[in-house]
Amino acid sequence: MSITPPRAPPDTLTITQLCRQVGATHRALRFYEEKGLLSPQRINQTRIYSRREQVRLRLILSGRRMGFAVEEIRELIETYDKGGRKAQLVRALPLFKERLAALEQERRKIDVALEALTRASERLLVKLGATDTASRAG
Repeated sequence: MSITPPRAPPDTLTITQLCRQVGATHRALRFYEEKGLLSPQRINQTRIYSRREQVRLRLILSGRRMGFAVEEIRELIETYDKGGRKAQLVRALPLFKERLAALEQERRKIDVALEALTRASERLLVKLGATDTASRAG
């Protein structure tokens, strides 16, 4: 008599399959699980990610790419769990506007730094050109 291992439900993915699909690491998924953002099922020792968990992971990764903190992402997920999509959207809008303002401020700082580095590089090139000319003349 052979024992067949339990089968994963349809539309589910193992941690390896999900990592390949979204370009994340096993470590990242386990981190999000530790933080309570993901709750995969387990079949024996294998993590099984339902459609819901797959969508959550995509939201988490999208939020991280936009620069949101894990706690902000948790808040948005919990808002959805408690109040649904509209509540989540209402909560997300001010967070998104805040993040946009912060990124625009960062961009202004980066633009200033780029301009300063460009001018300094041009001055260095001029000085190096003058040094090359003087050394050739001597």
